[in-house]
Amino acid sequence: MYPPLRLRALSEEEARAIPKVARSQTASARLVQRAQIIQLASQGKTIPEIVVQTQCAANMVRKWLKRFSDQGLAGLNDAPRSGAPSRYTADNKALVVATARTRPSELGLAFQS
Repeated sequence: MYPPLRLRALSEEEARAIPKVARSQTASARLVQRAQIIQLASQGKTIPEIVVQTQCAANMVRKWLKRFSDQGLAGLNDAPRSGAPSRYTADNKALVVATARTRPSELGLAFQS
């Protein structure tokens, strides 16, 4: 059996941010789940209780508790991965999203029959 992990006390910034992310509907599902793990641990829940409530494996709960303890909020984000660099810049991606959210008529693409 693994030794129990104790979560360090949350800073004021972390105490404000974690509940917001844990109930976010716009953040990635992974990030929300990680924040929920931290939130439950900060409420004194044990690893088995967190496993039941989040339906995560115990090893995953331990991983995120350790990463959060070591790195704080930044530790909840995905670590960089190897592989080919992205073909699109952040500006390119933002332009595509902005265009997708714009009415066709505002782009001069009004439907004509």
